[in-house]
Amino acid sequence: MLIFYTQAYGEIYTWVDEEGVTHFSERNVAGKRSEEISEKISKEGYFIEFQKFEKVIDAGLPEPIEDRKEEKITIKIQIELIEYEMSKGRLRLIRNQIRGMYVFYVESLGWNPVAPRPVKIKIFGDHHAFERYQTETRGSLSHYRSYYSHRYQEVLMHGTEFTEATMGVLFHEASHALMAMRKHSVSPWTNEGVAEVFESSTYARGKMVFGKNAERTEKIKHKLREGSLEPAQNYFNSRDRWSGEGRRVERRRYMIAWSLMRFLLSTPERINALKGGLSGDFASHYPGGISALDRDWRQWIRQL
Repeated sequence: MLIFYTQAYGEIYTWVDEEGVTHFSERNVAGKRSEEISEKISKEGYFIEFQKFEKVIDAGLPEPIEDRKEEKITIKIQIELIEYEMSKGRLRLIRNQIRGMYVFYVESLGWNPVAPRPVKIKIFGDHHAFERYQTETRGSLSHYRSYYSHRYQEVLMHGTEFTEATMGVLFHEASHALMAMRKHSVSPWTNEGVAEVFESSTYARGKMVFGKNAERTEKIKHKLREGSLEPAQNYFNSRDRWSGEGRRVERRRYMIAWSLMRFLLSTPERINALKGGLSGDFASHYPGGISALDRDWRQWIRQL
C-alpha cells in the first residue's frame, strides 16, 4: 500500500513506497494520491510542545507512559547552513522528524520530556568548507564523512544537495545526538543499530513508522541460512569489534546491528528489554534471558 504525505512551505513531498522506503521530493508525483498535512506538522520555531502524547505505532508499539501523558515534550533543534541553501519546507521536515524521534525516546525508552540540551546540526554545501571547519575548530581533519561529534555535541553534514540517502544519514546522526543525551555510554551495536532503524523511519501526524529494507533483509536471511550469524550475545558483548577491518566488514556490522534493534523495536515487551538493556545487559531484561533473545531474533528473521 502506498502512503503519501505532503508538506507545503517550499513544496516538500514525502511518501513511503511498497518496500517501506521513505522518499522525499520538492515536486509532487504525477498521478499519485497525496494528502496535505503541512498544517498538522509542528508549529514554526525551534521548540515543540505537545500537550499530551499521541500513540506511536509500529506493529504494536507500547502505549505512552501513563504518568507522563500531560507533560510537555520540549526539544530545541538548531540548524546552521554554511555555504548552502535549504527551503523552509525542507527545514521543517528535518525538525519534525527529529522531534518525532525524541518523542519516541521519551515515550518508549523513558527519556526526560525536556531535552537536556539542543540538537545542533551544521550543514555544509561545500566539502572544502566541511573540512576547513574541522581543521579550524579541532586542529585537524577528523572525518571525511558526515558524523556526530560527541566532544562538541554537534552533527556535521556535507553534500551539494539533500537527496533521500542524505536525509537518512542526517536522521542517523541525529539519533546519535539524542542517544548521547543519556548519562551512560551505550554499546555501539545498540547505538548504531537504533540509528540505522531511524535512518529509514517516517514521523507524521504523531506517528512513527519504521521502514523496511529489502536488501538487508535478504542478506541477513542468507547469513542465517549459511550459519555465519553469531549468537546475539557475541555482538552485544563486543564493544571493541565495531570499527576497523575495512568498510566491507563495517557495513556487515551495521546490517546486523540494524536487524537486532529492528527486532527489539517490534513489540512492547522487546522495547522494554531494549530500554532496560541500553548498557548492554540484555540478559537481565529480556524474558528468558539472552538465549531466548537469540532464539526469537532468529525466528523473527525467518519470518521477514
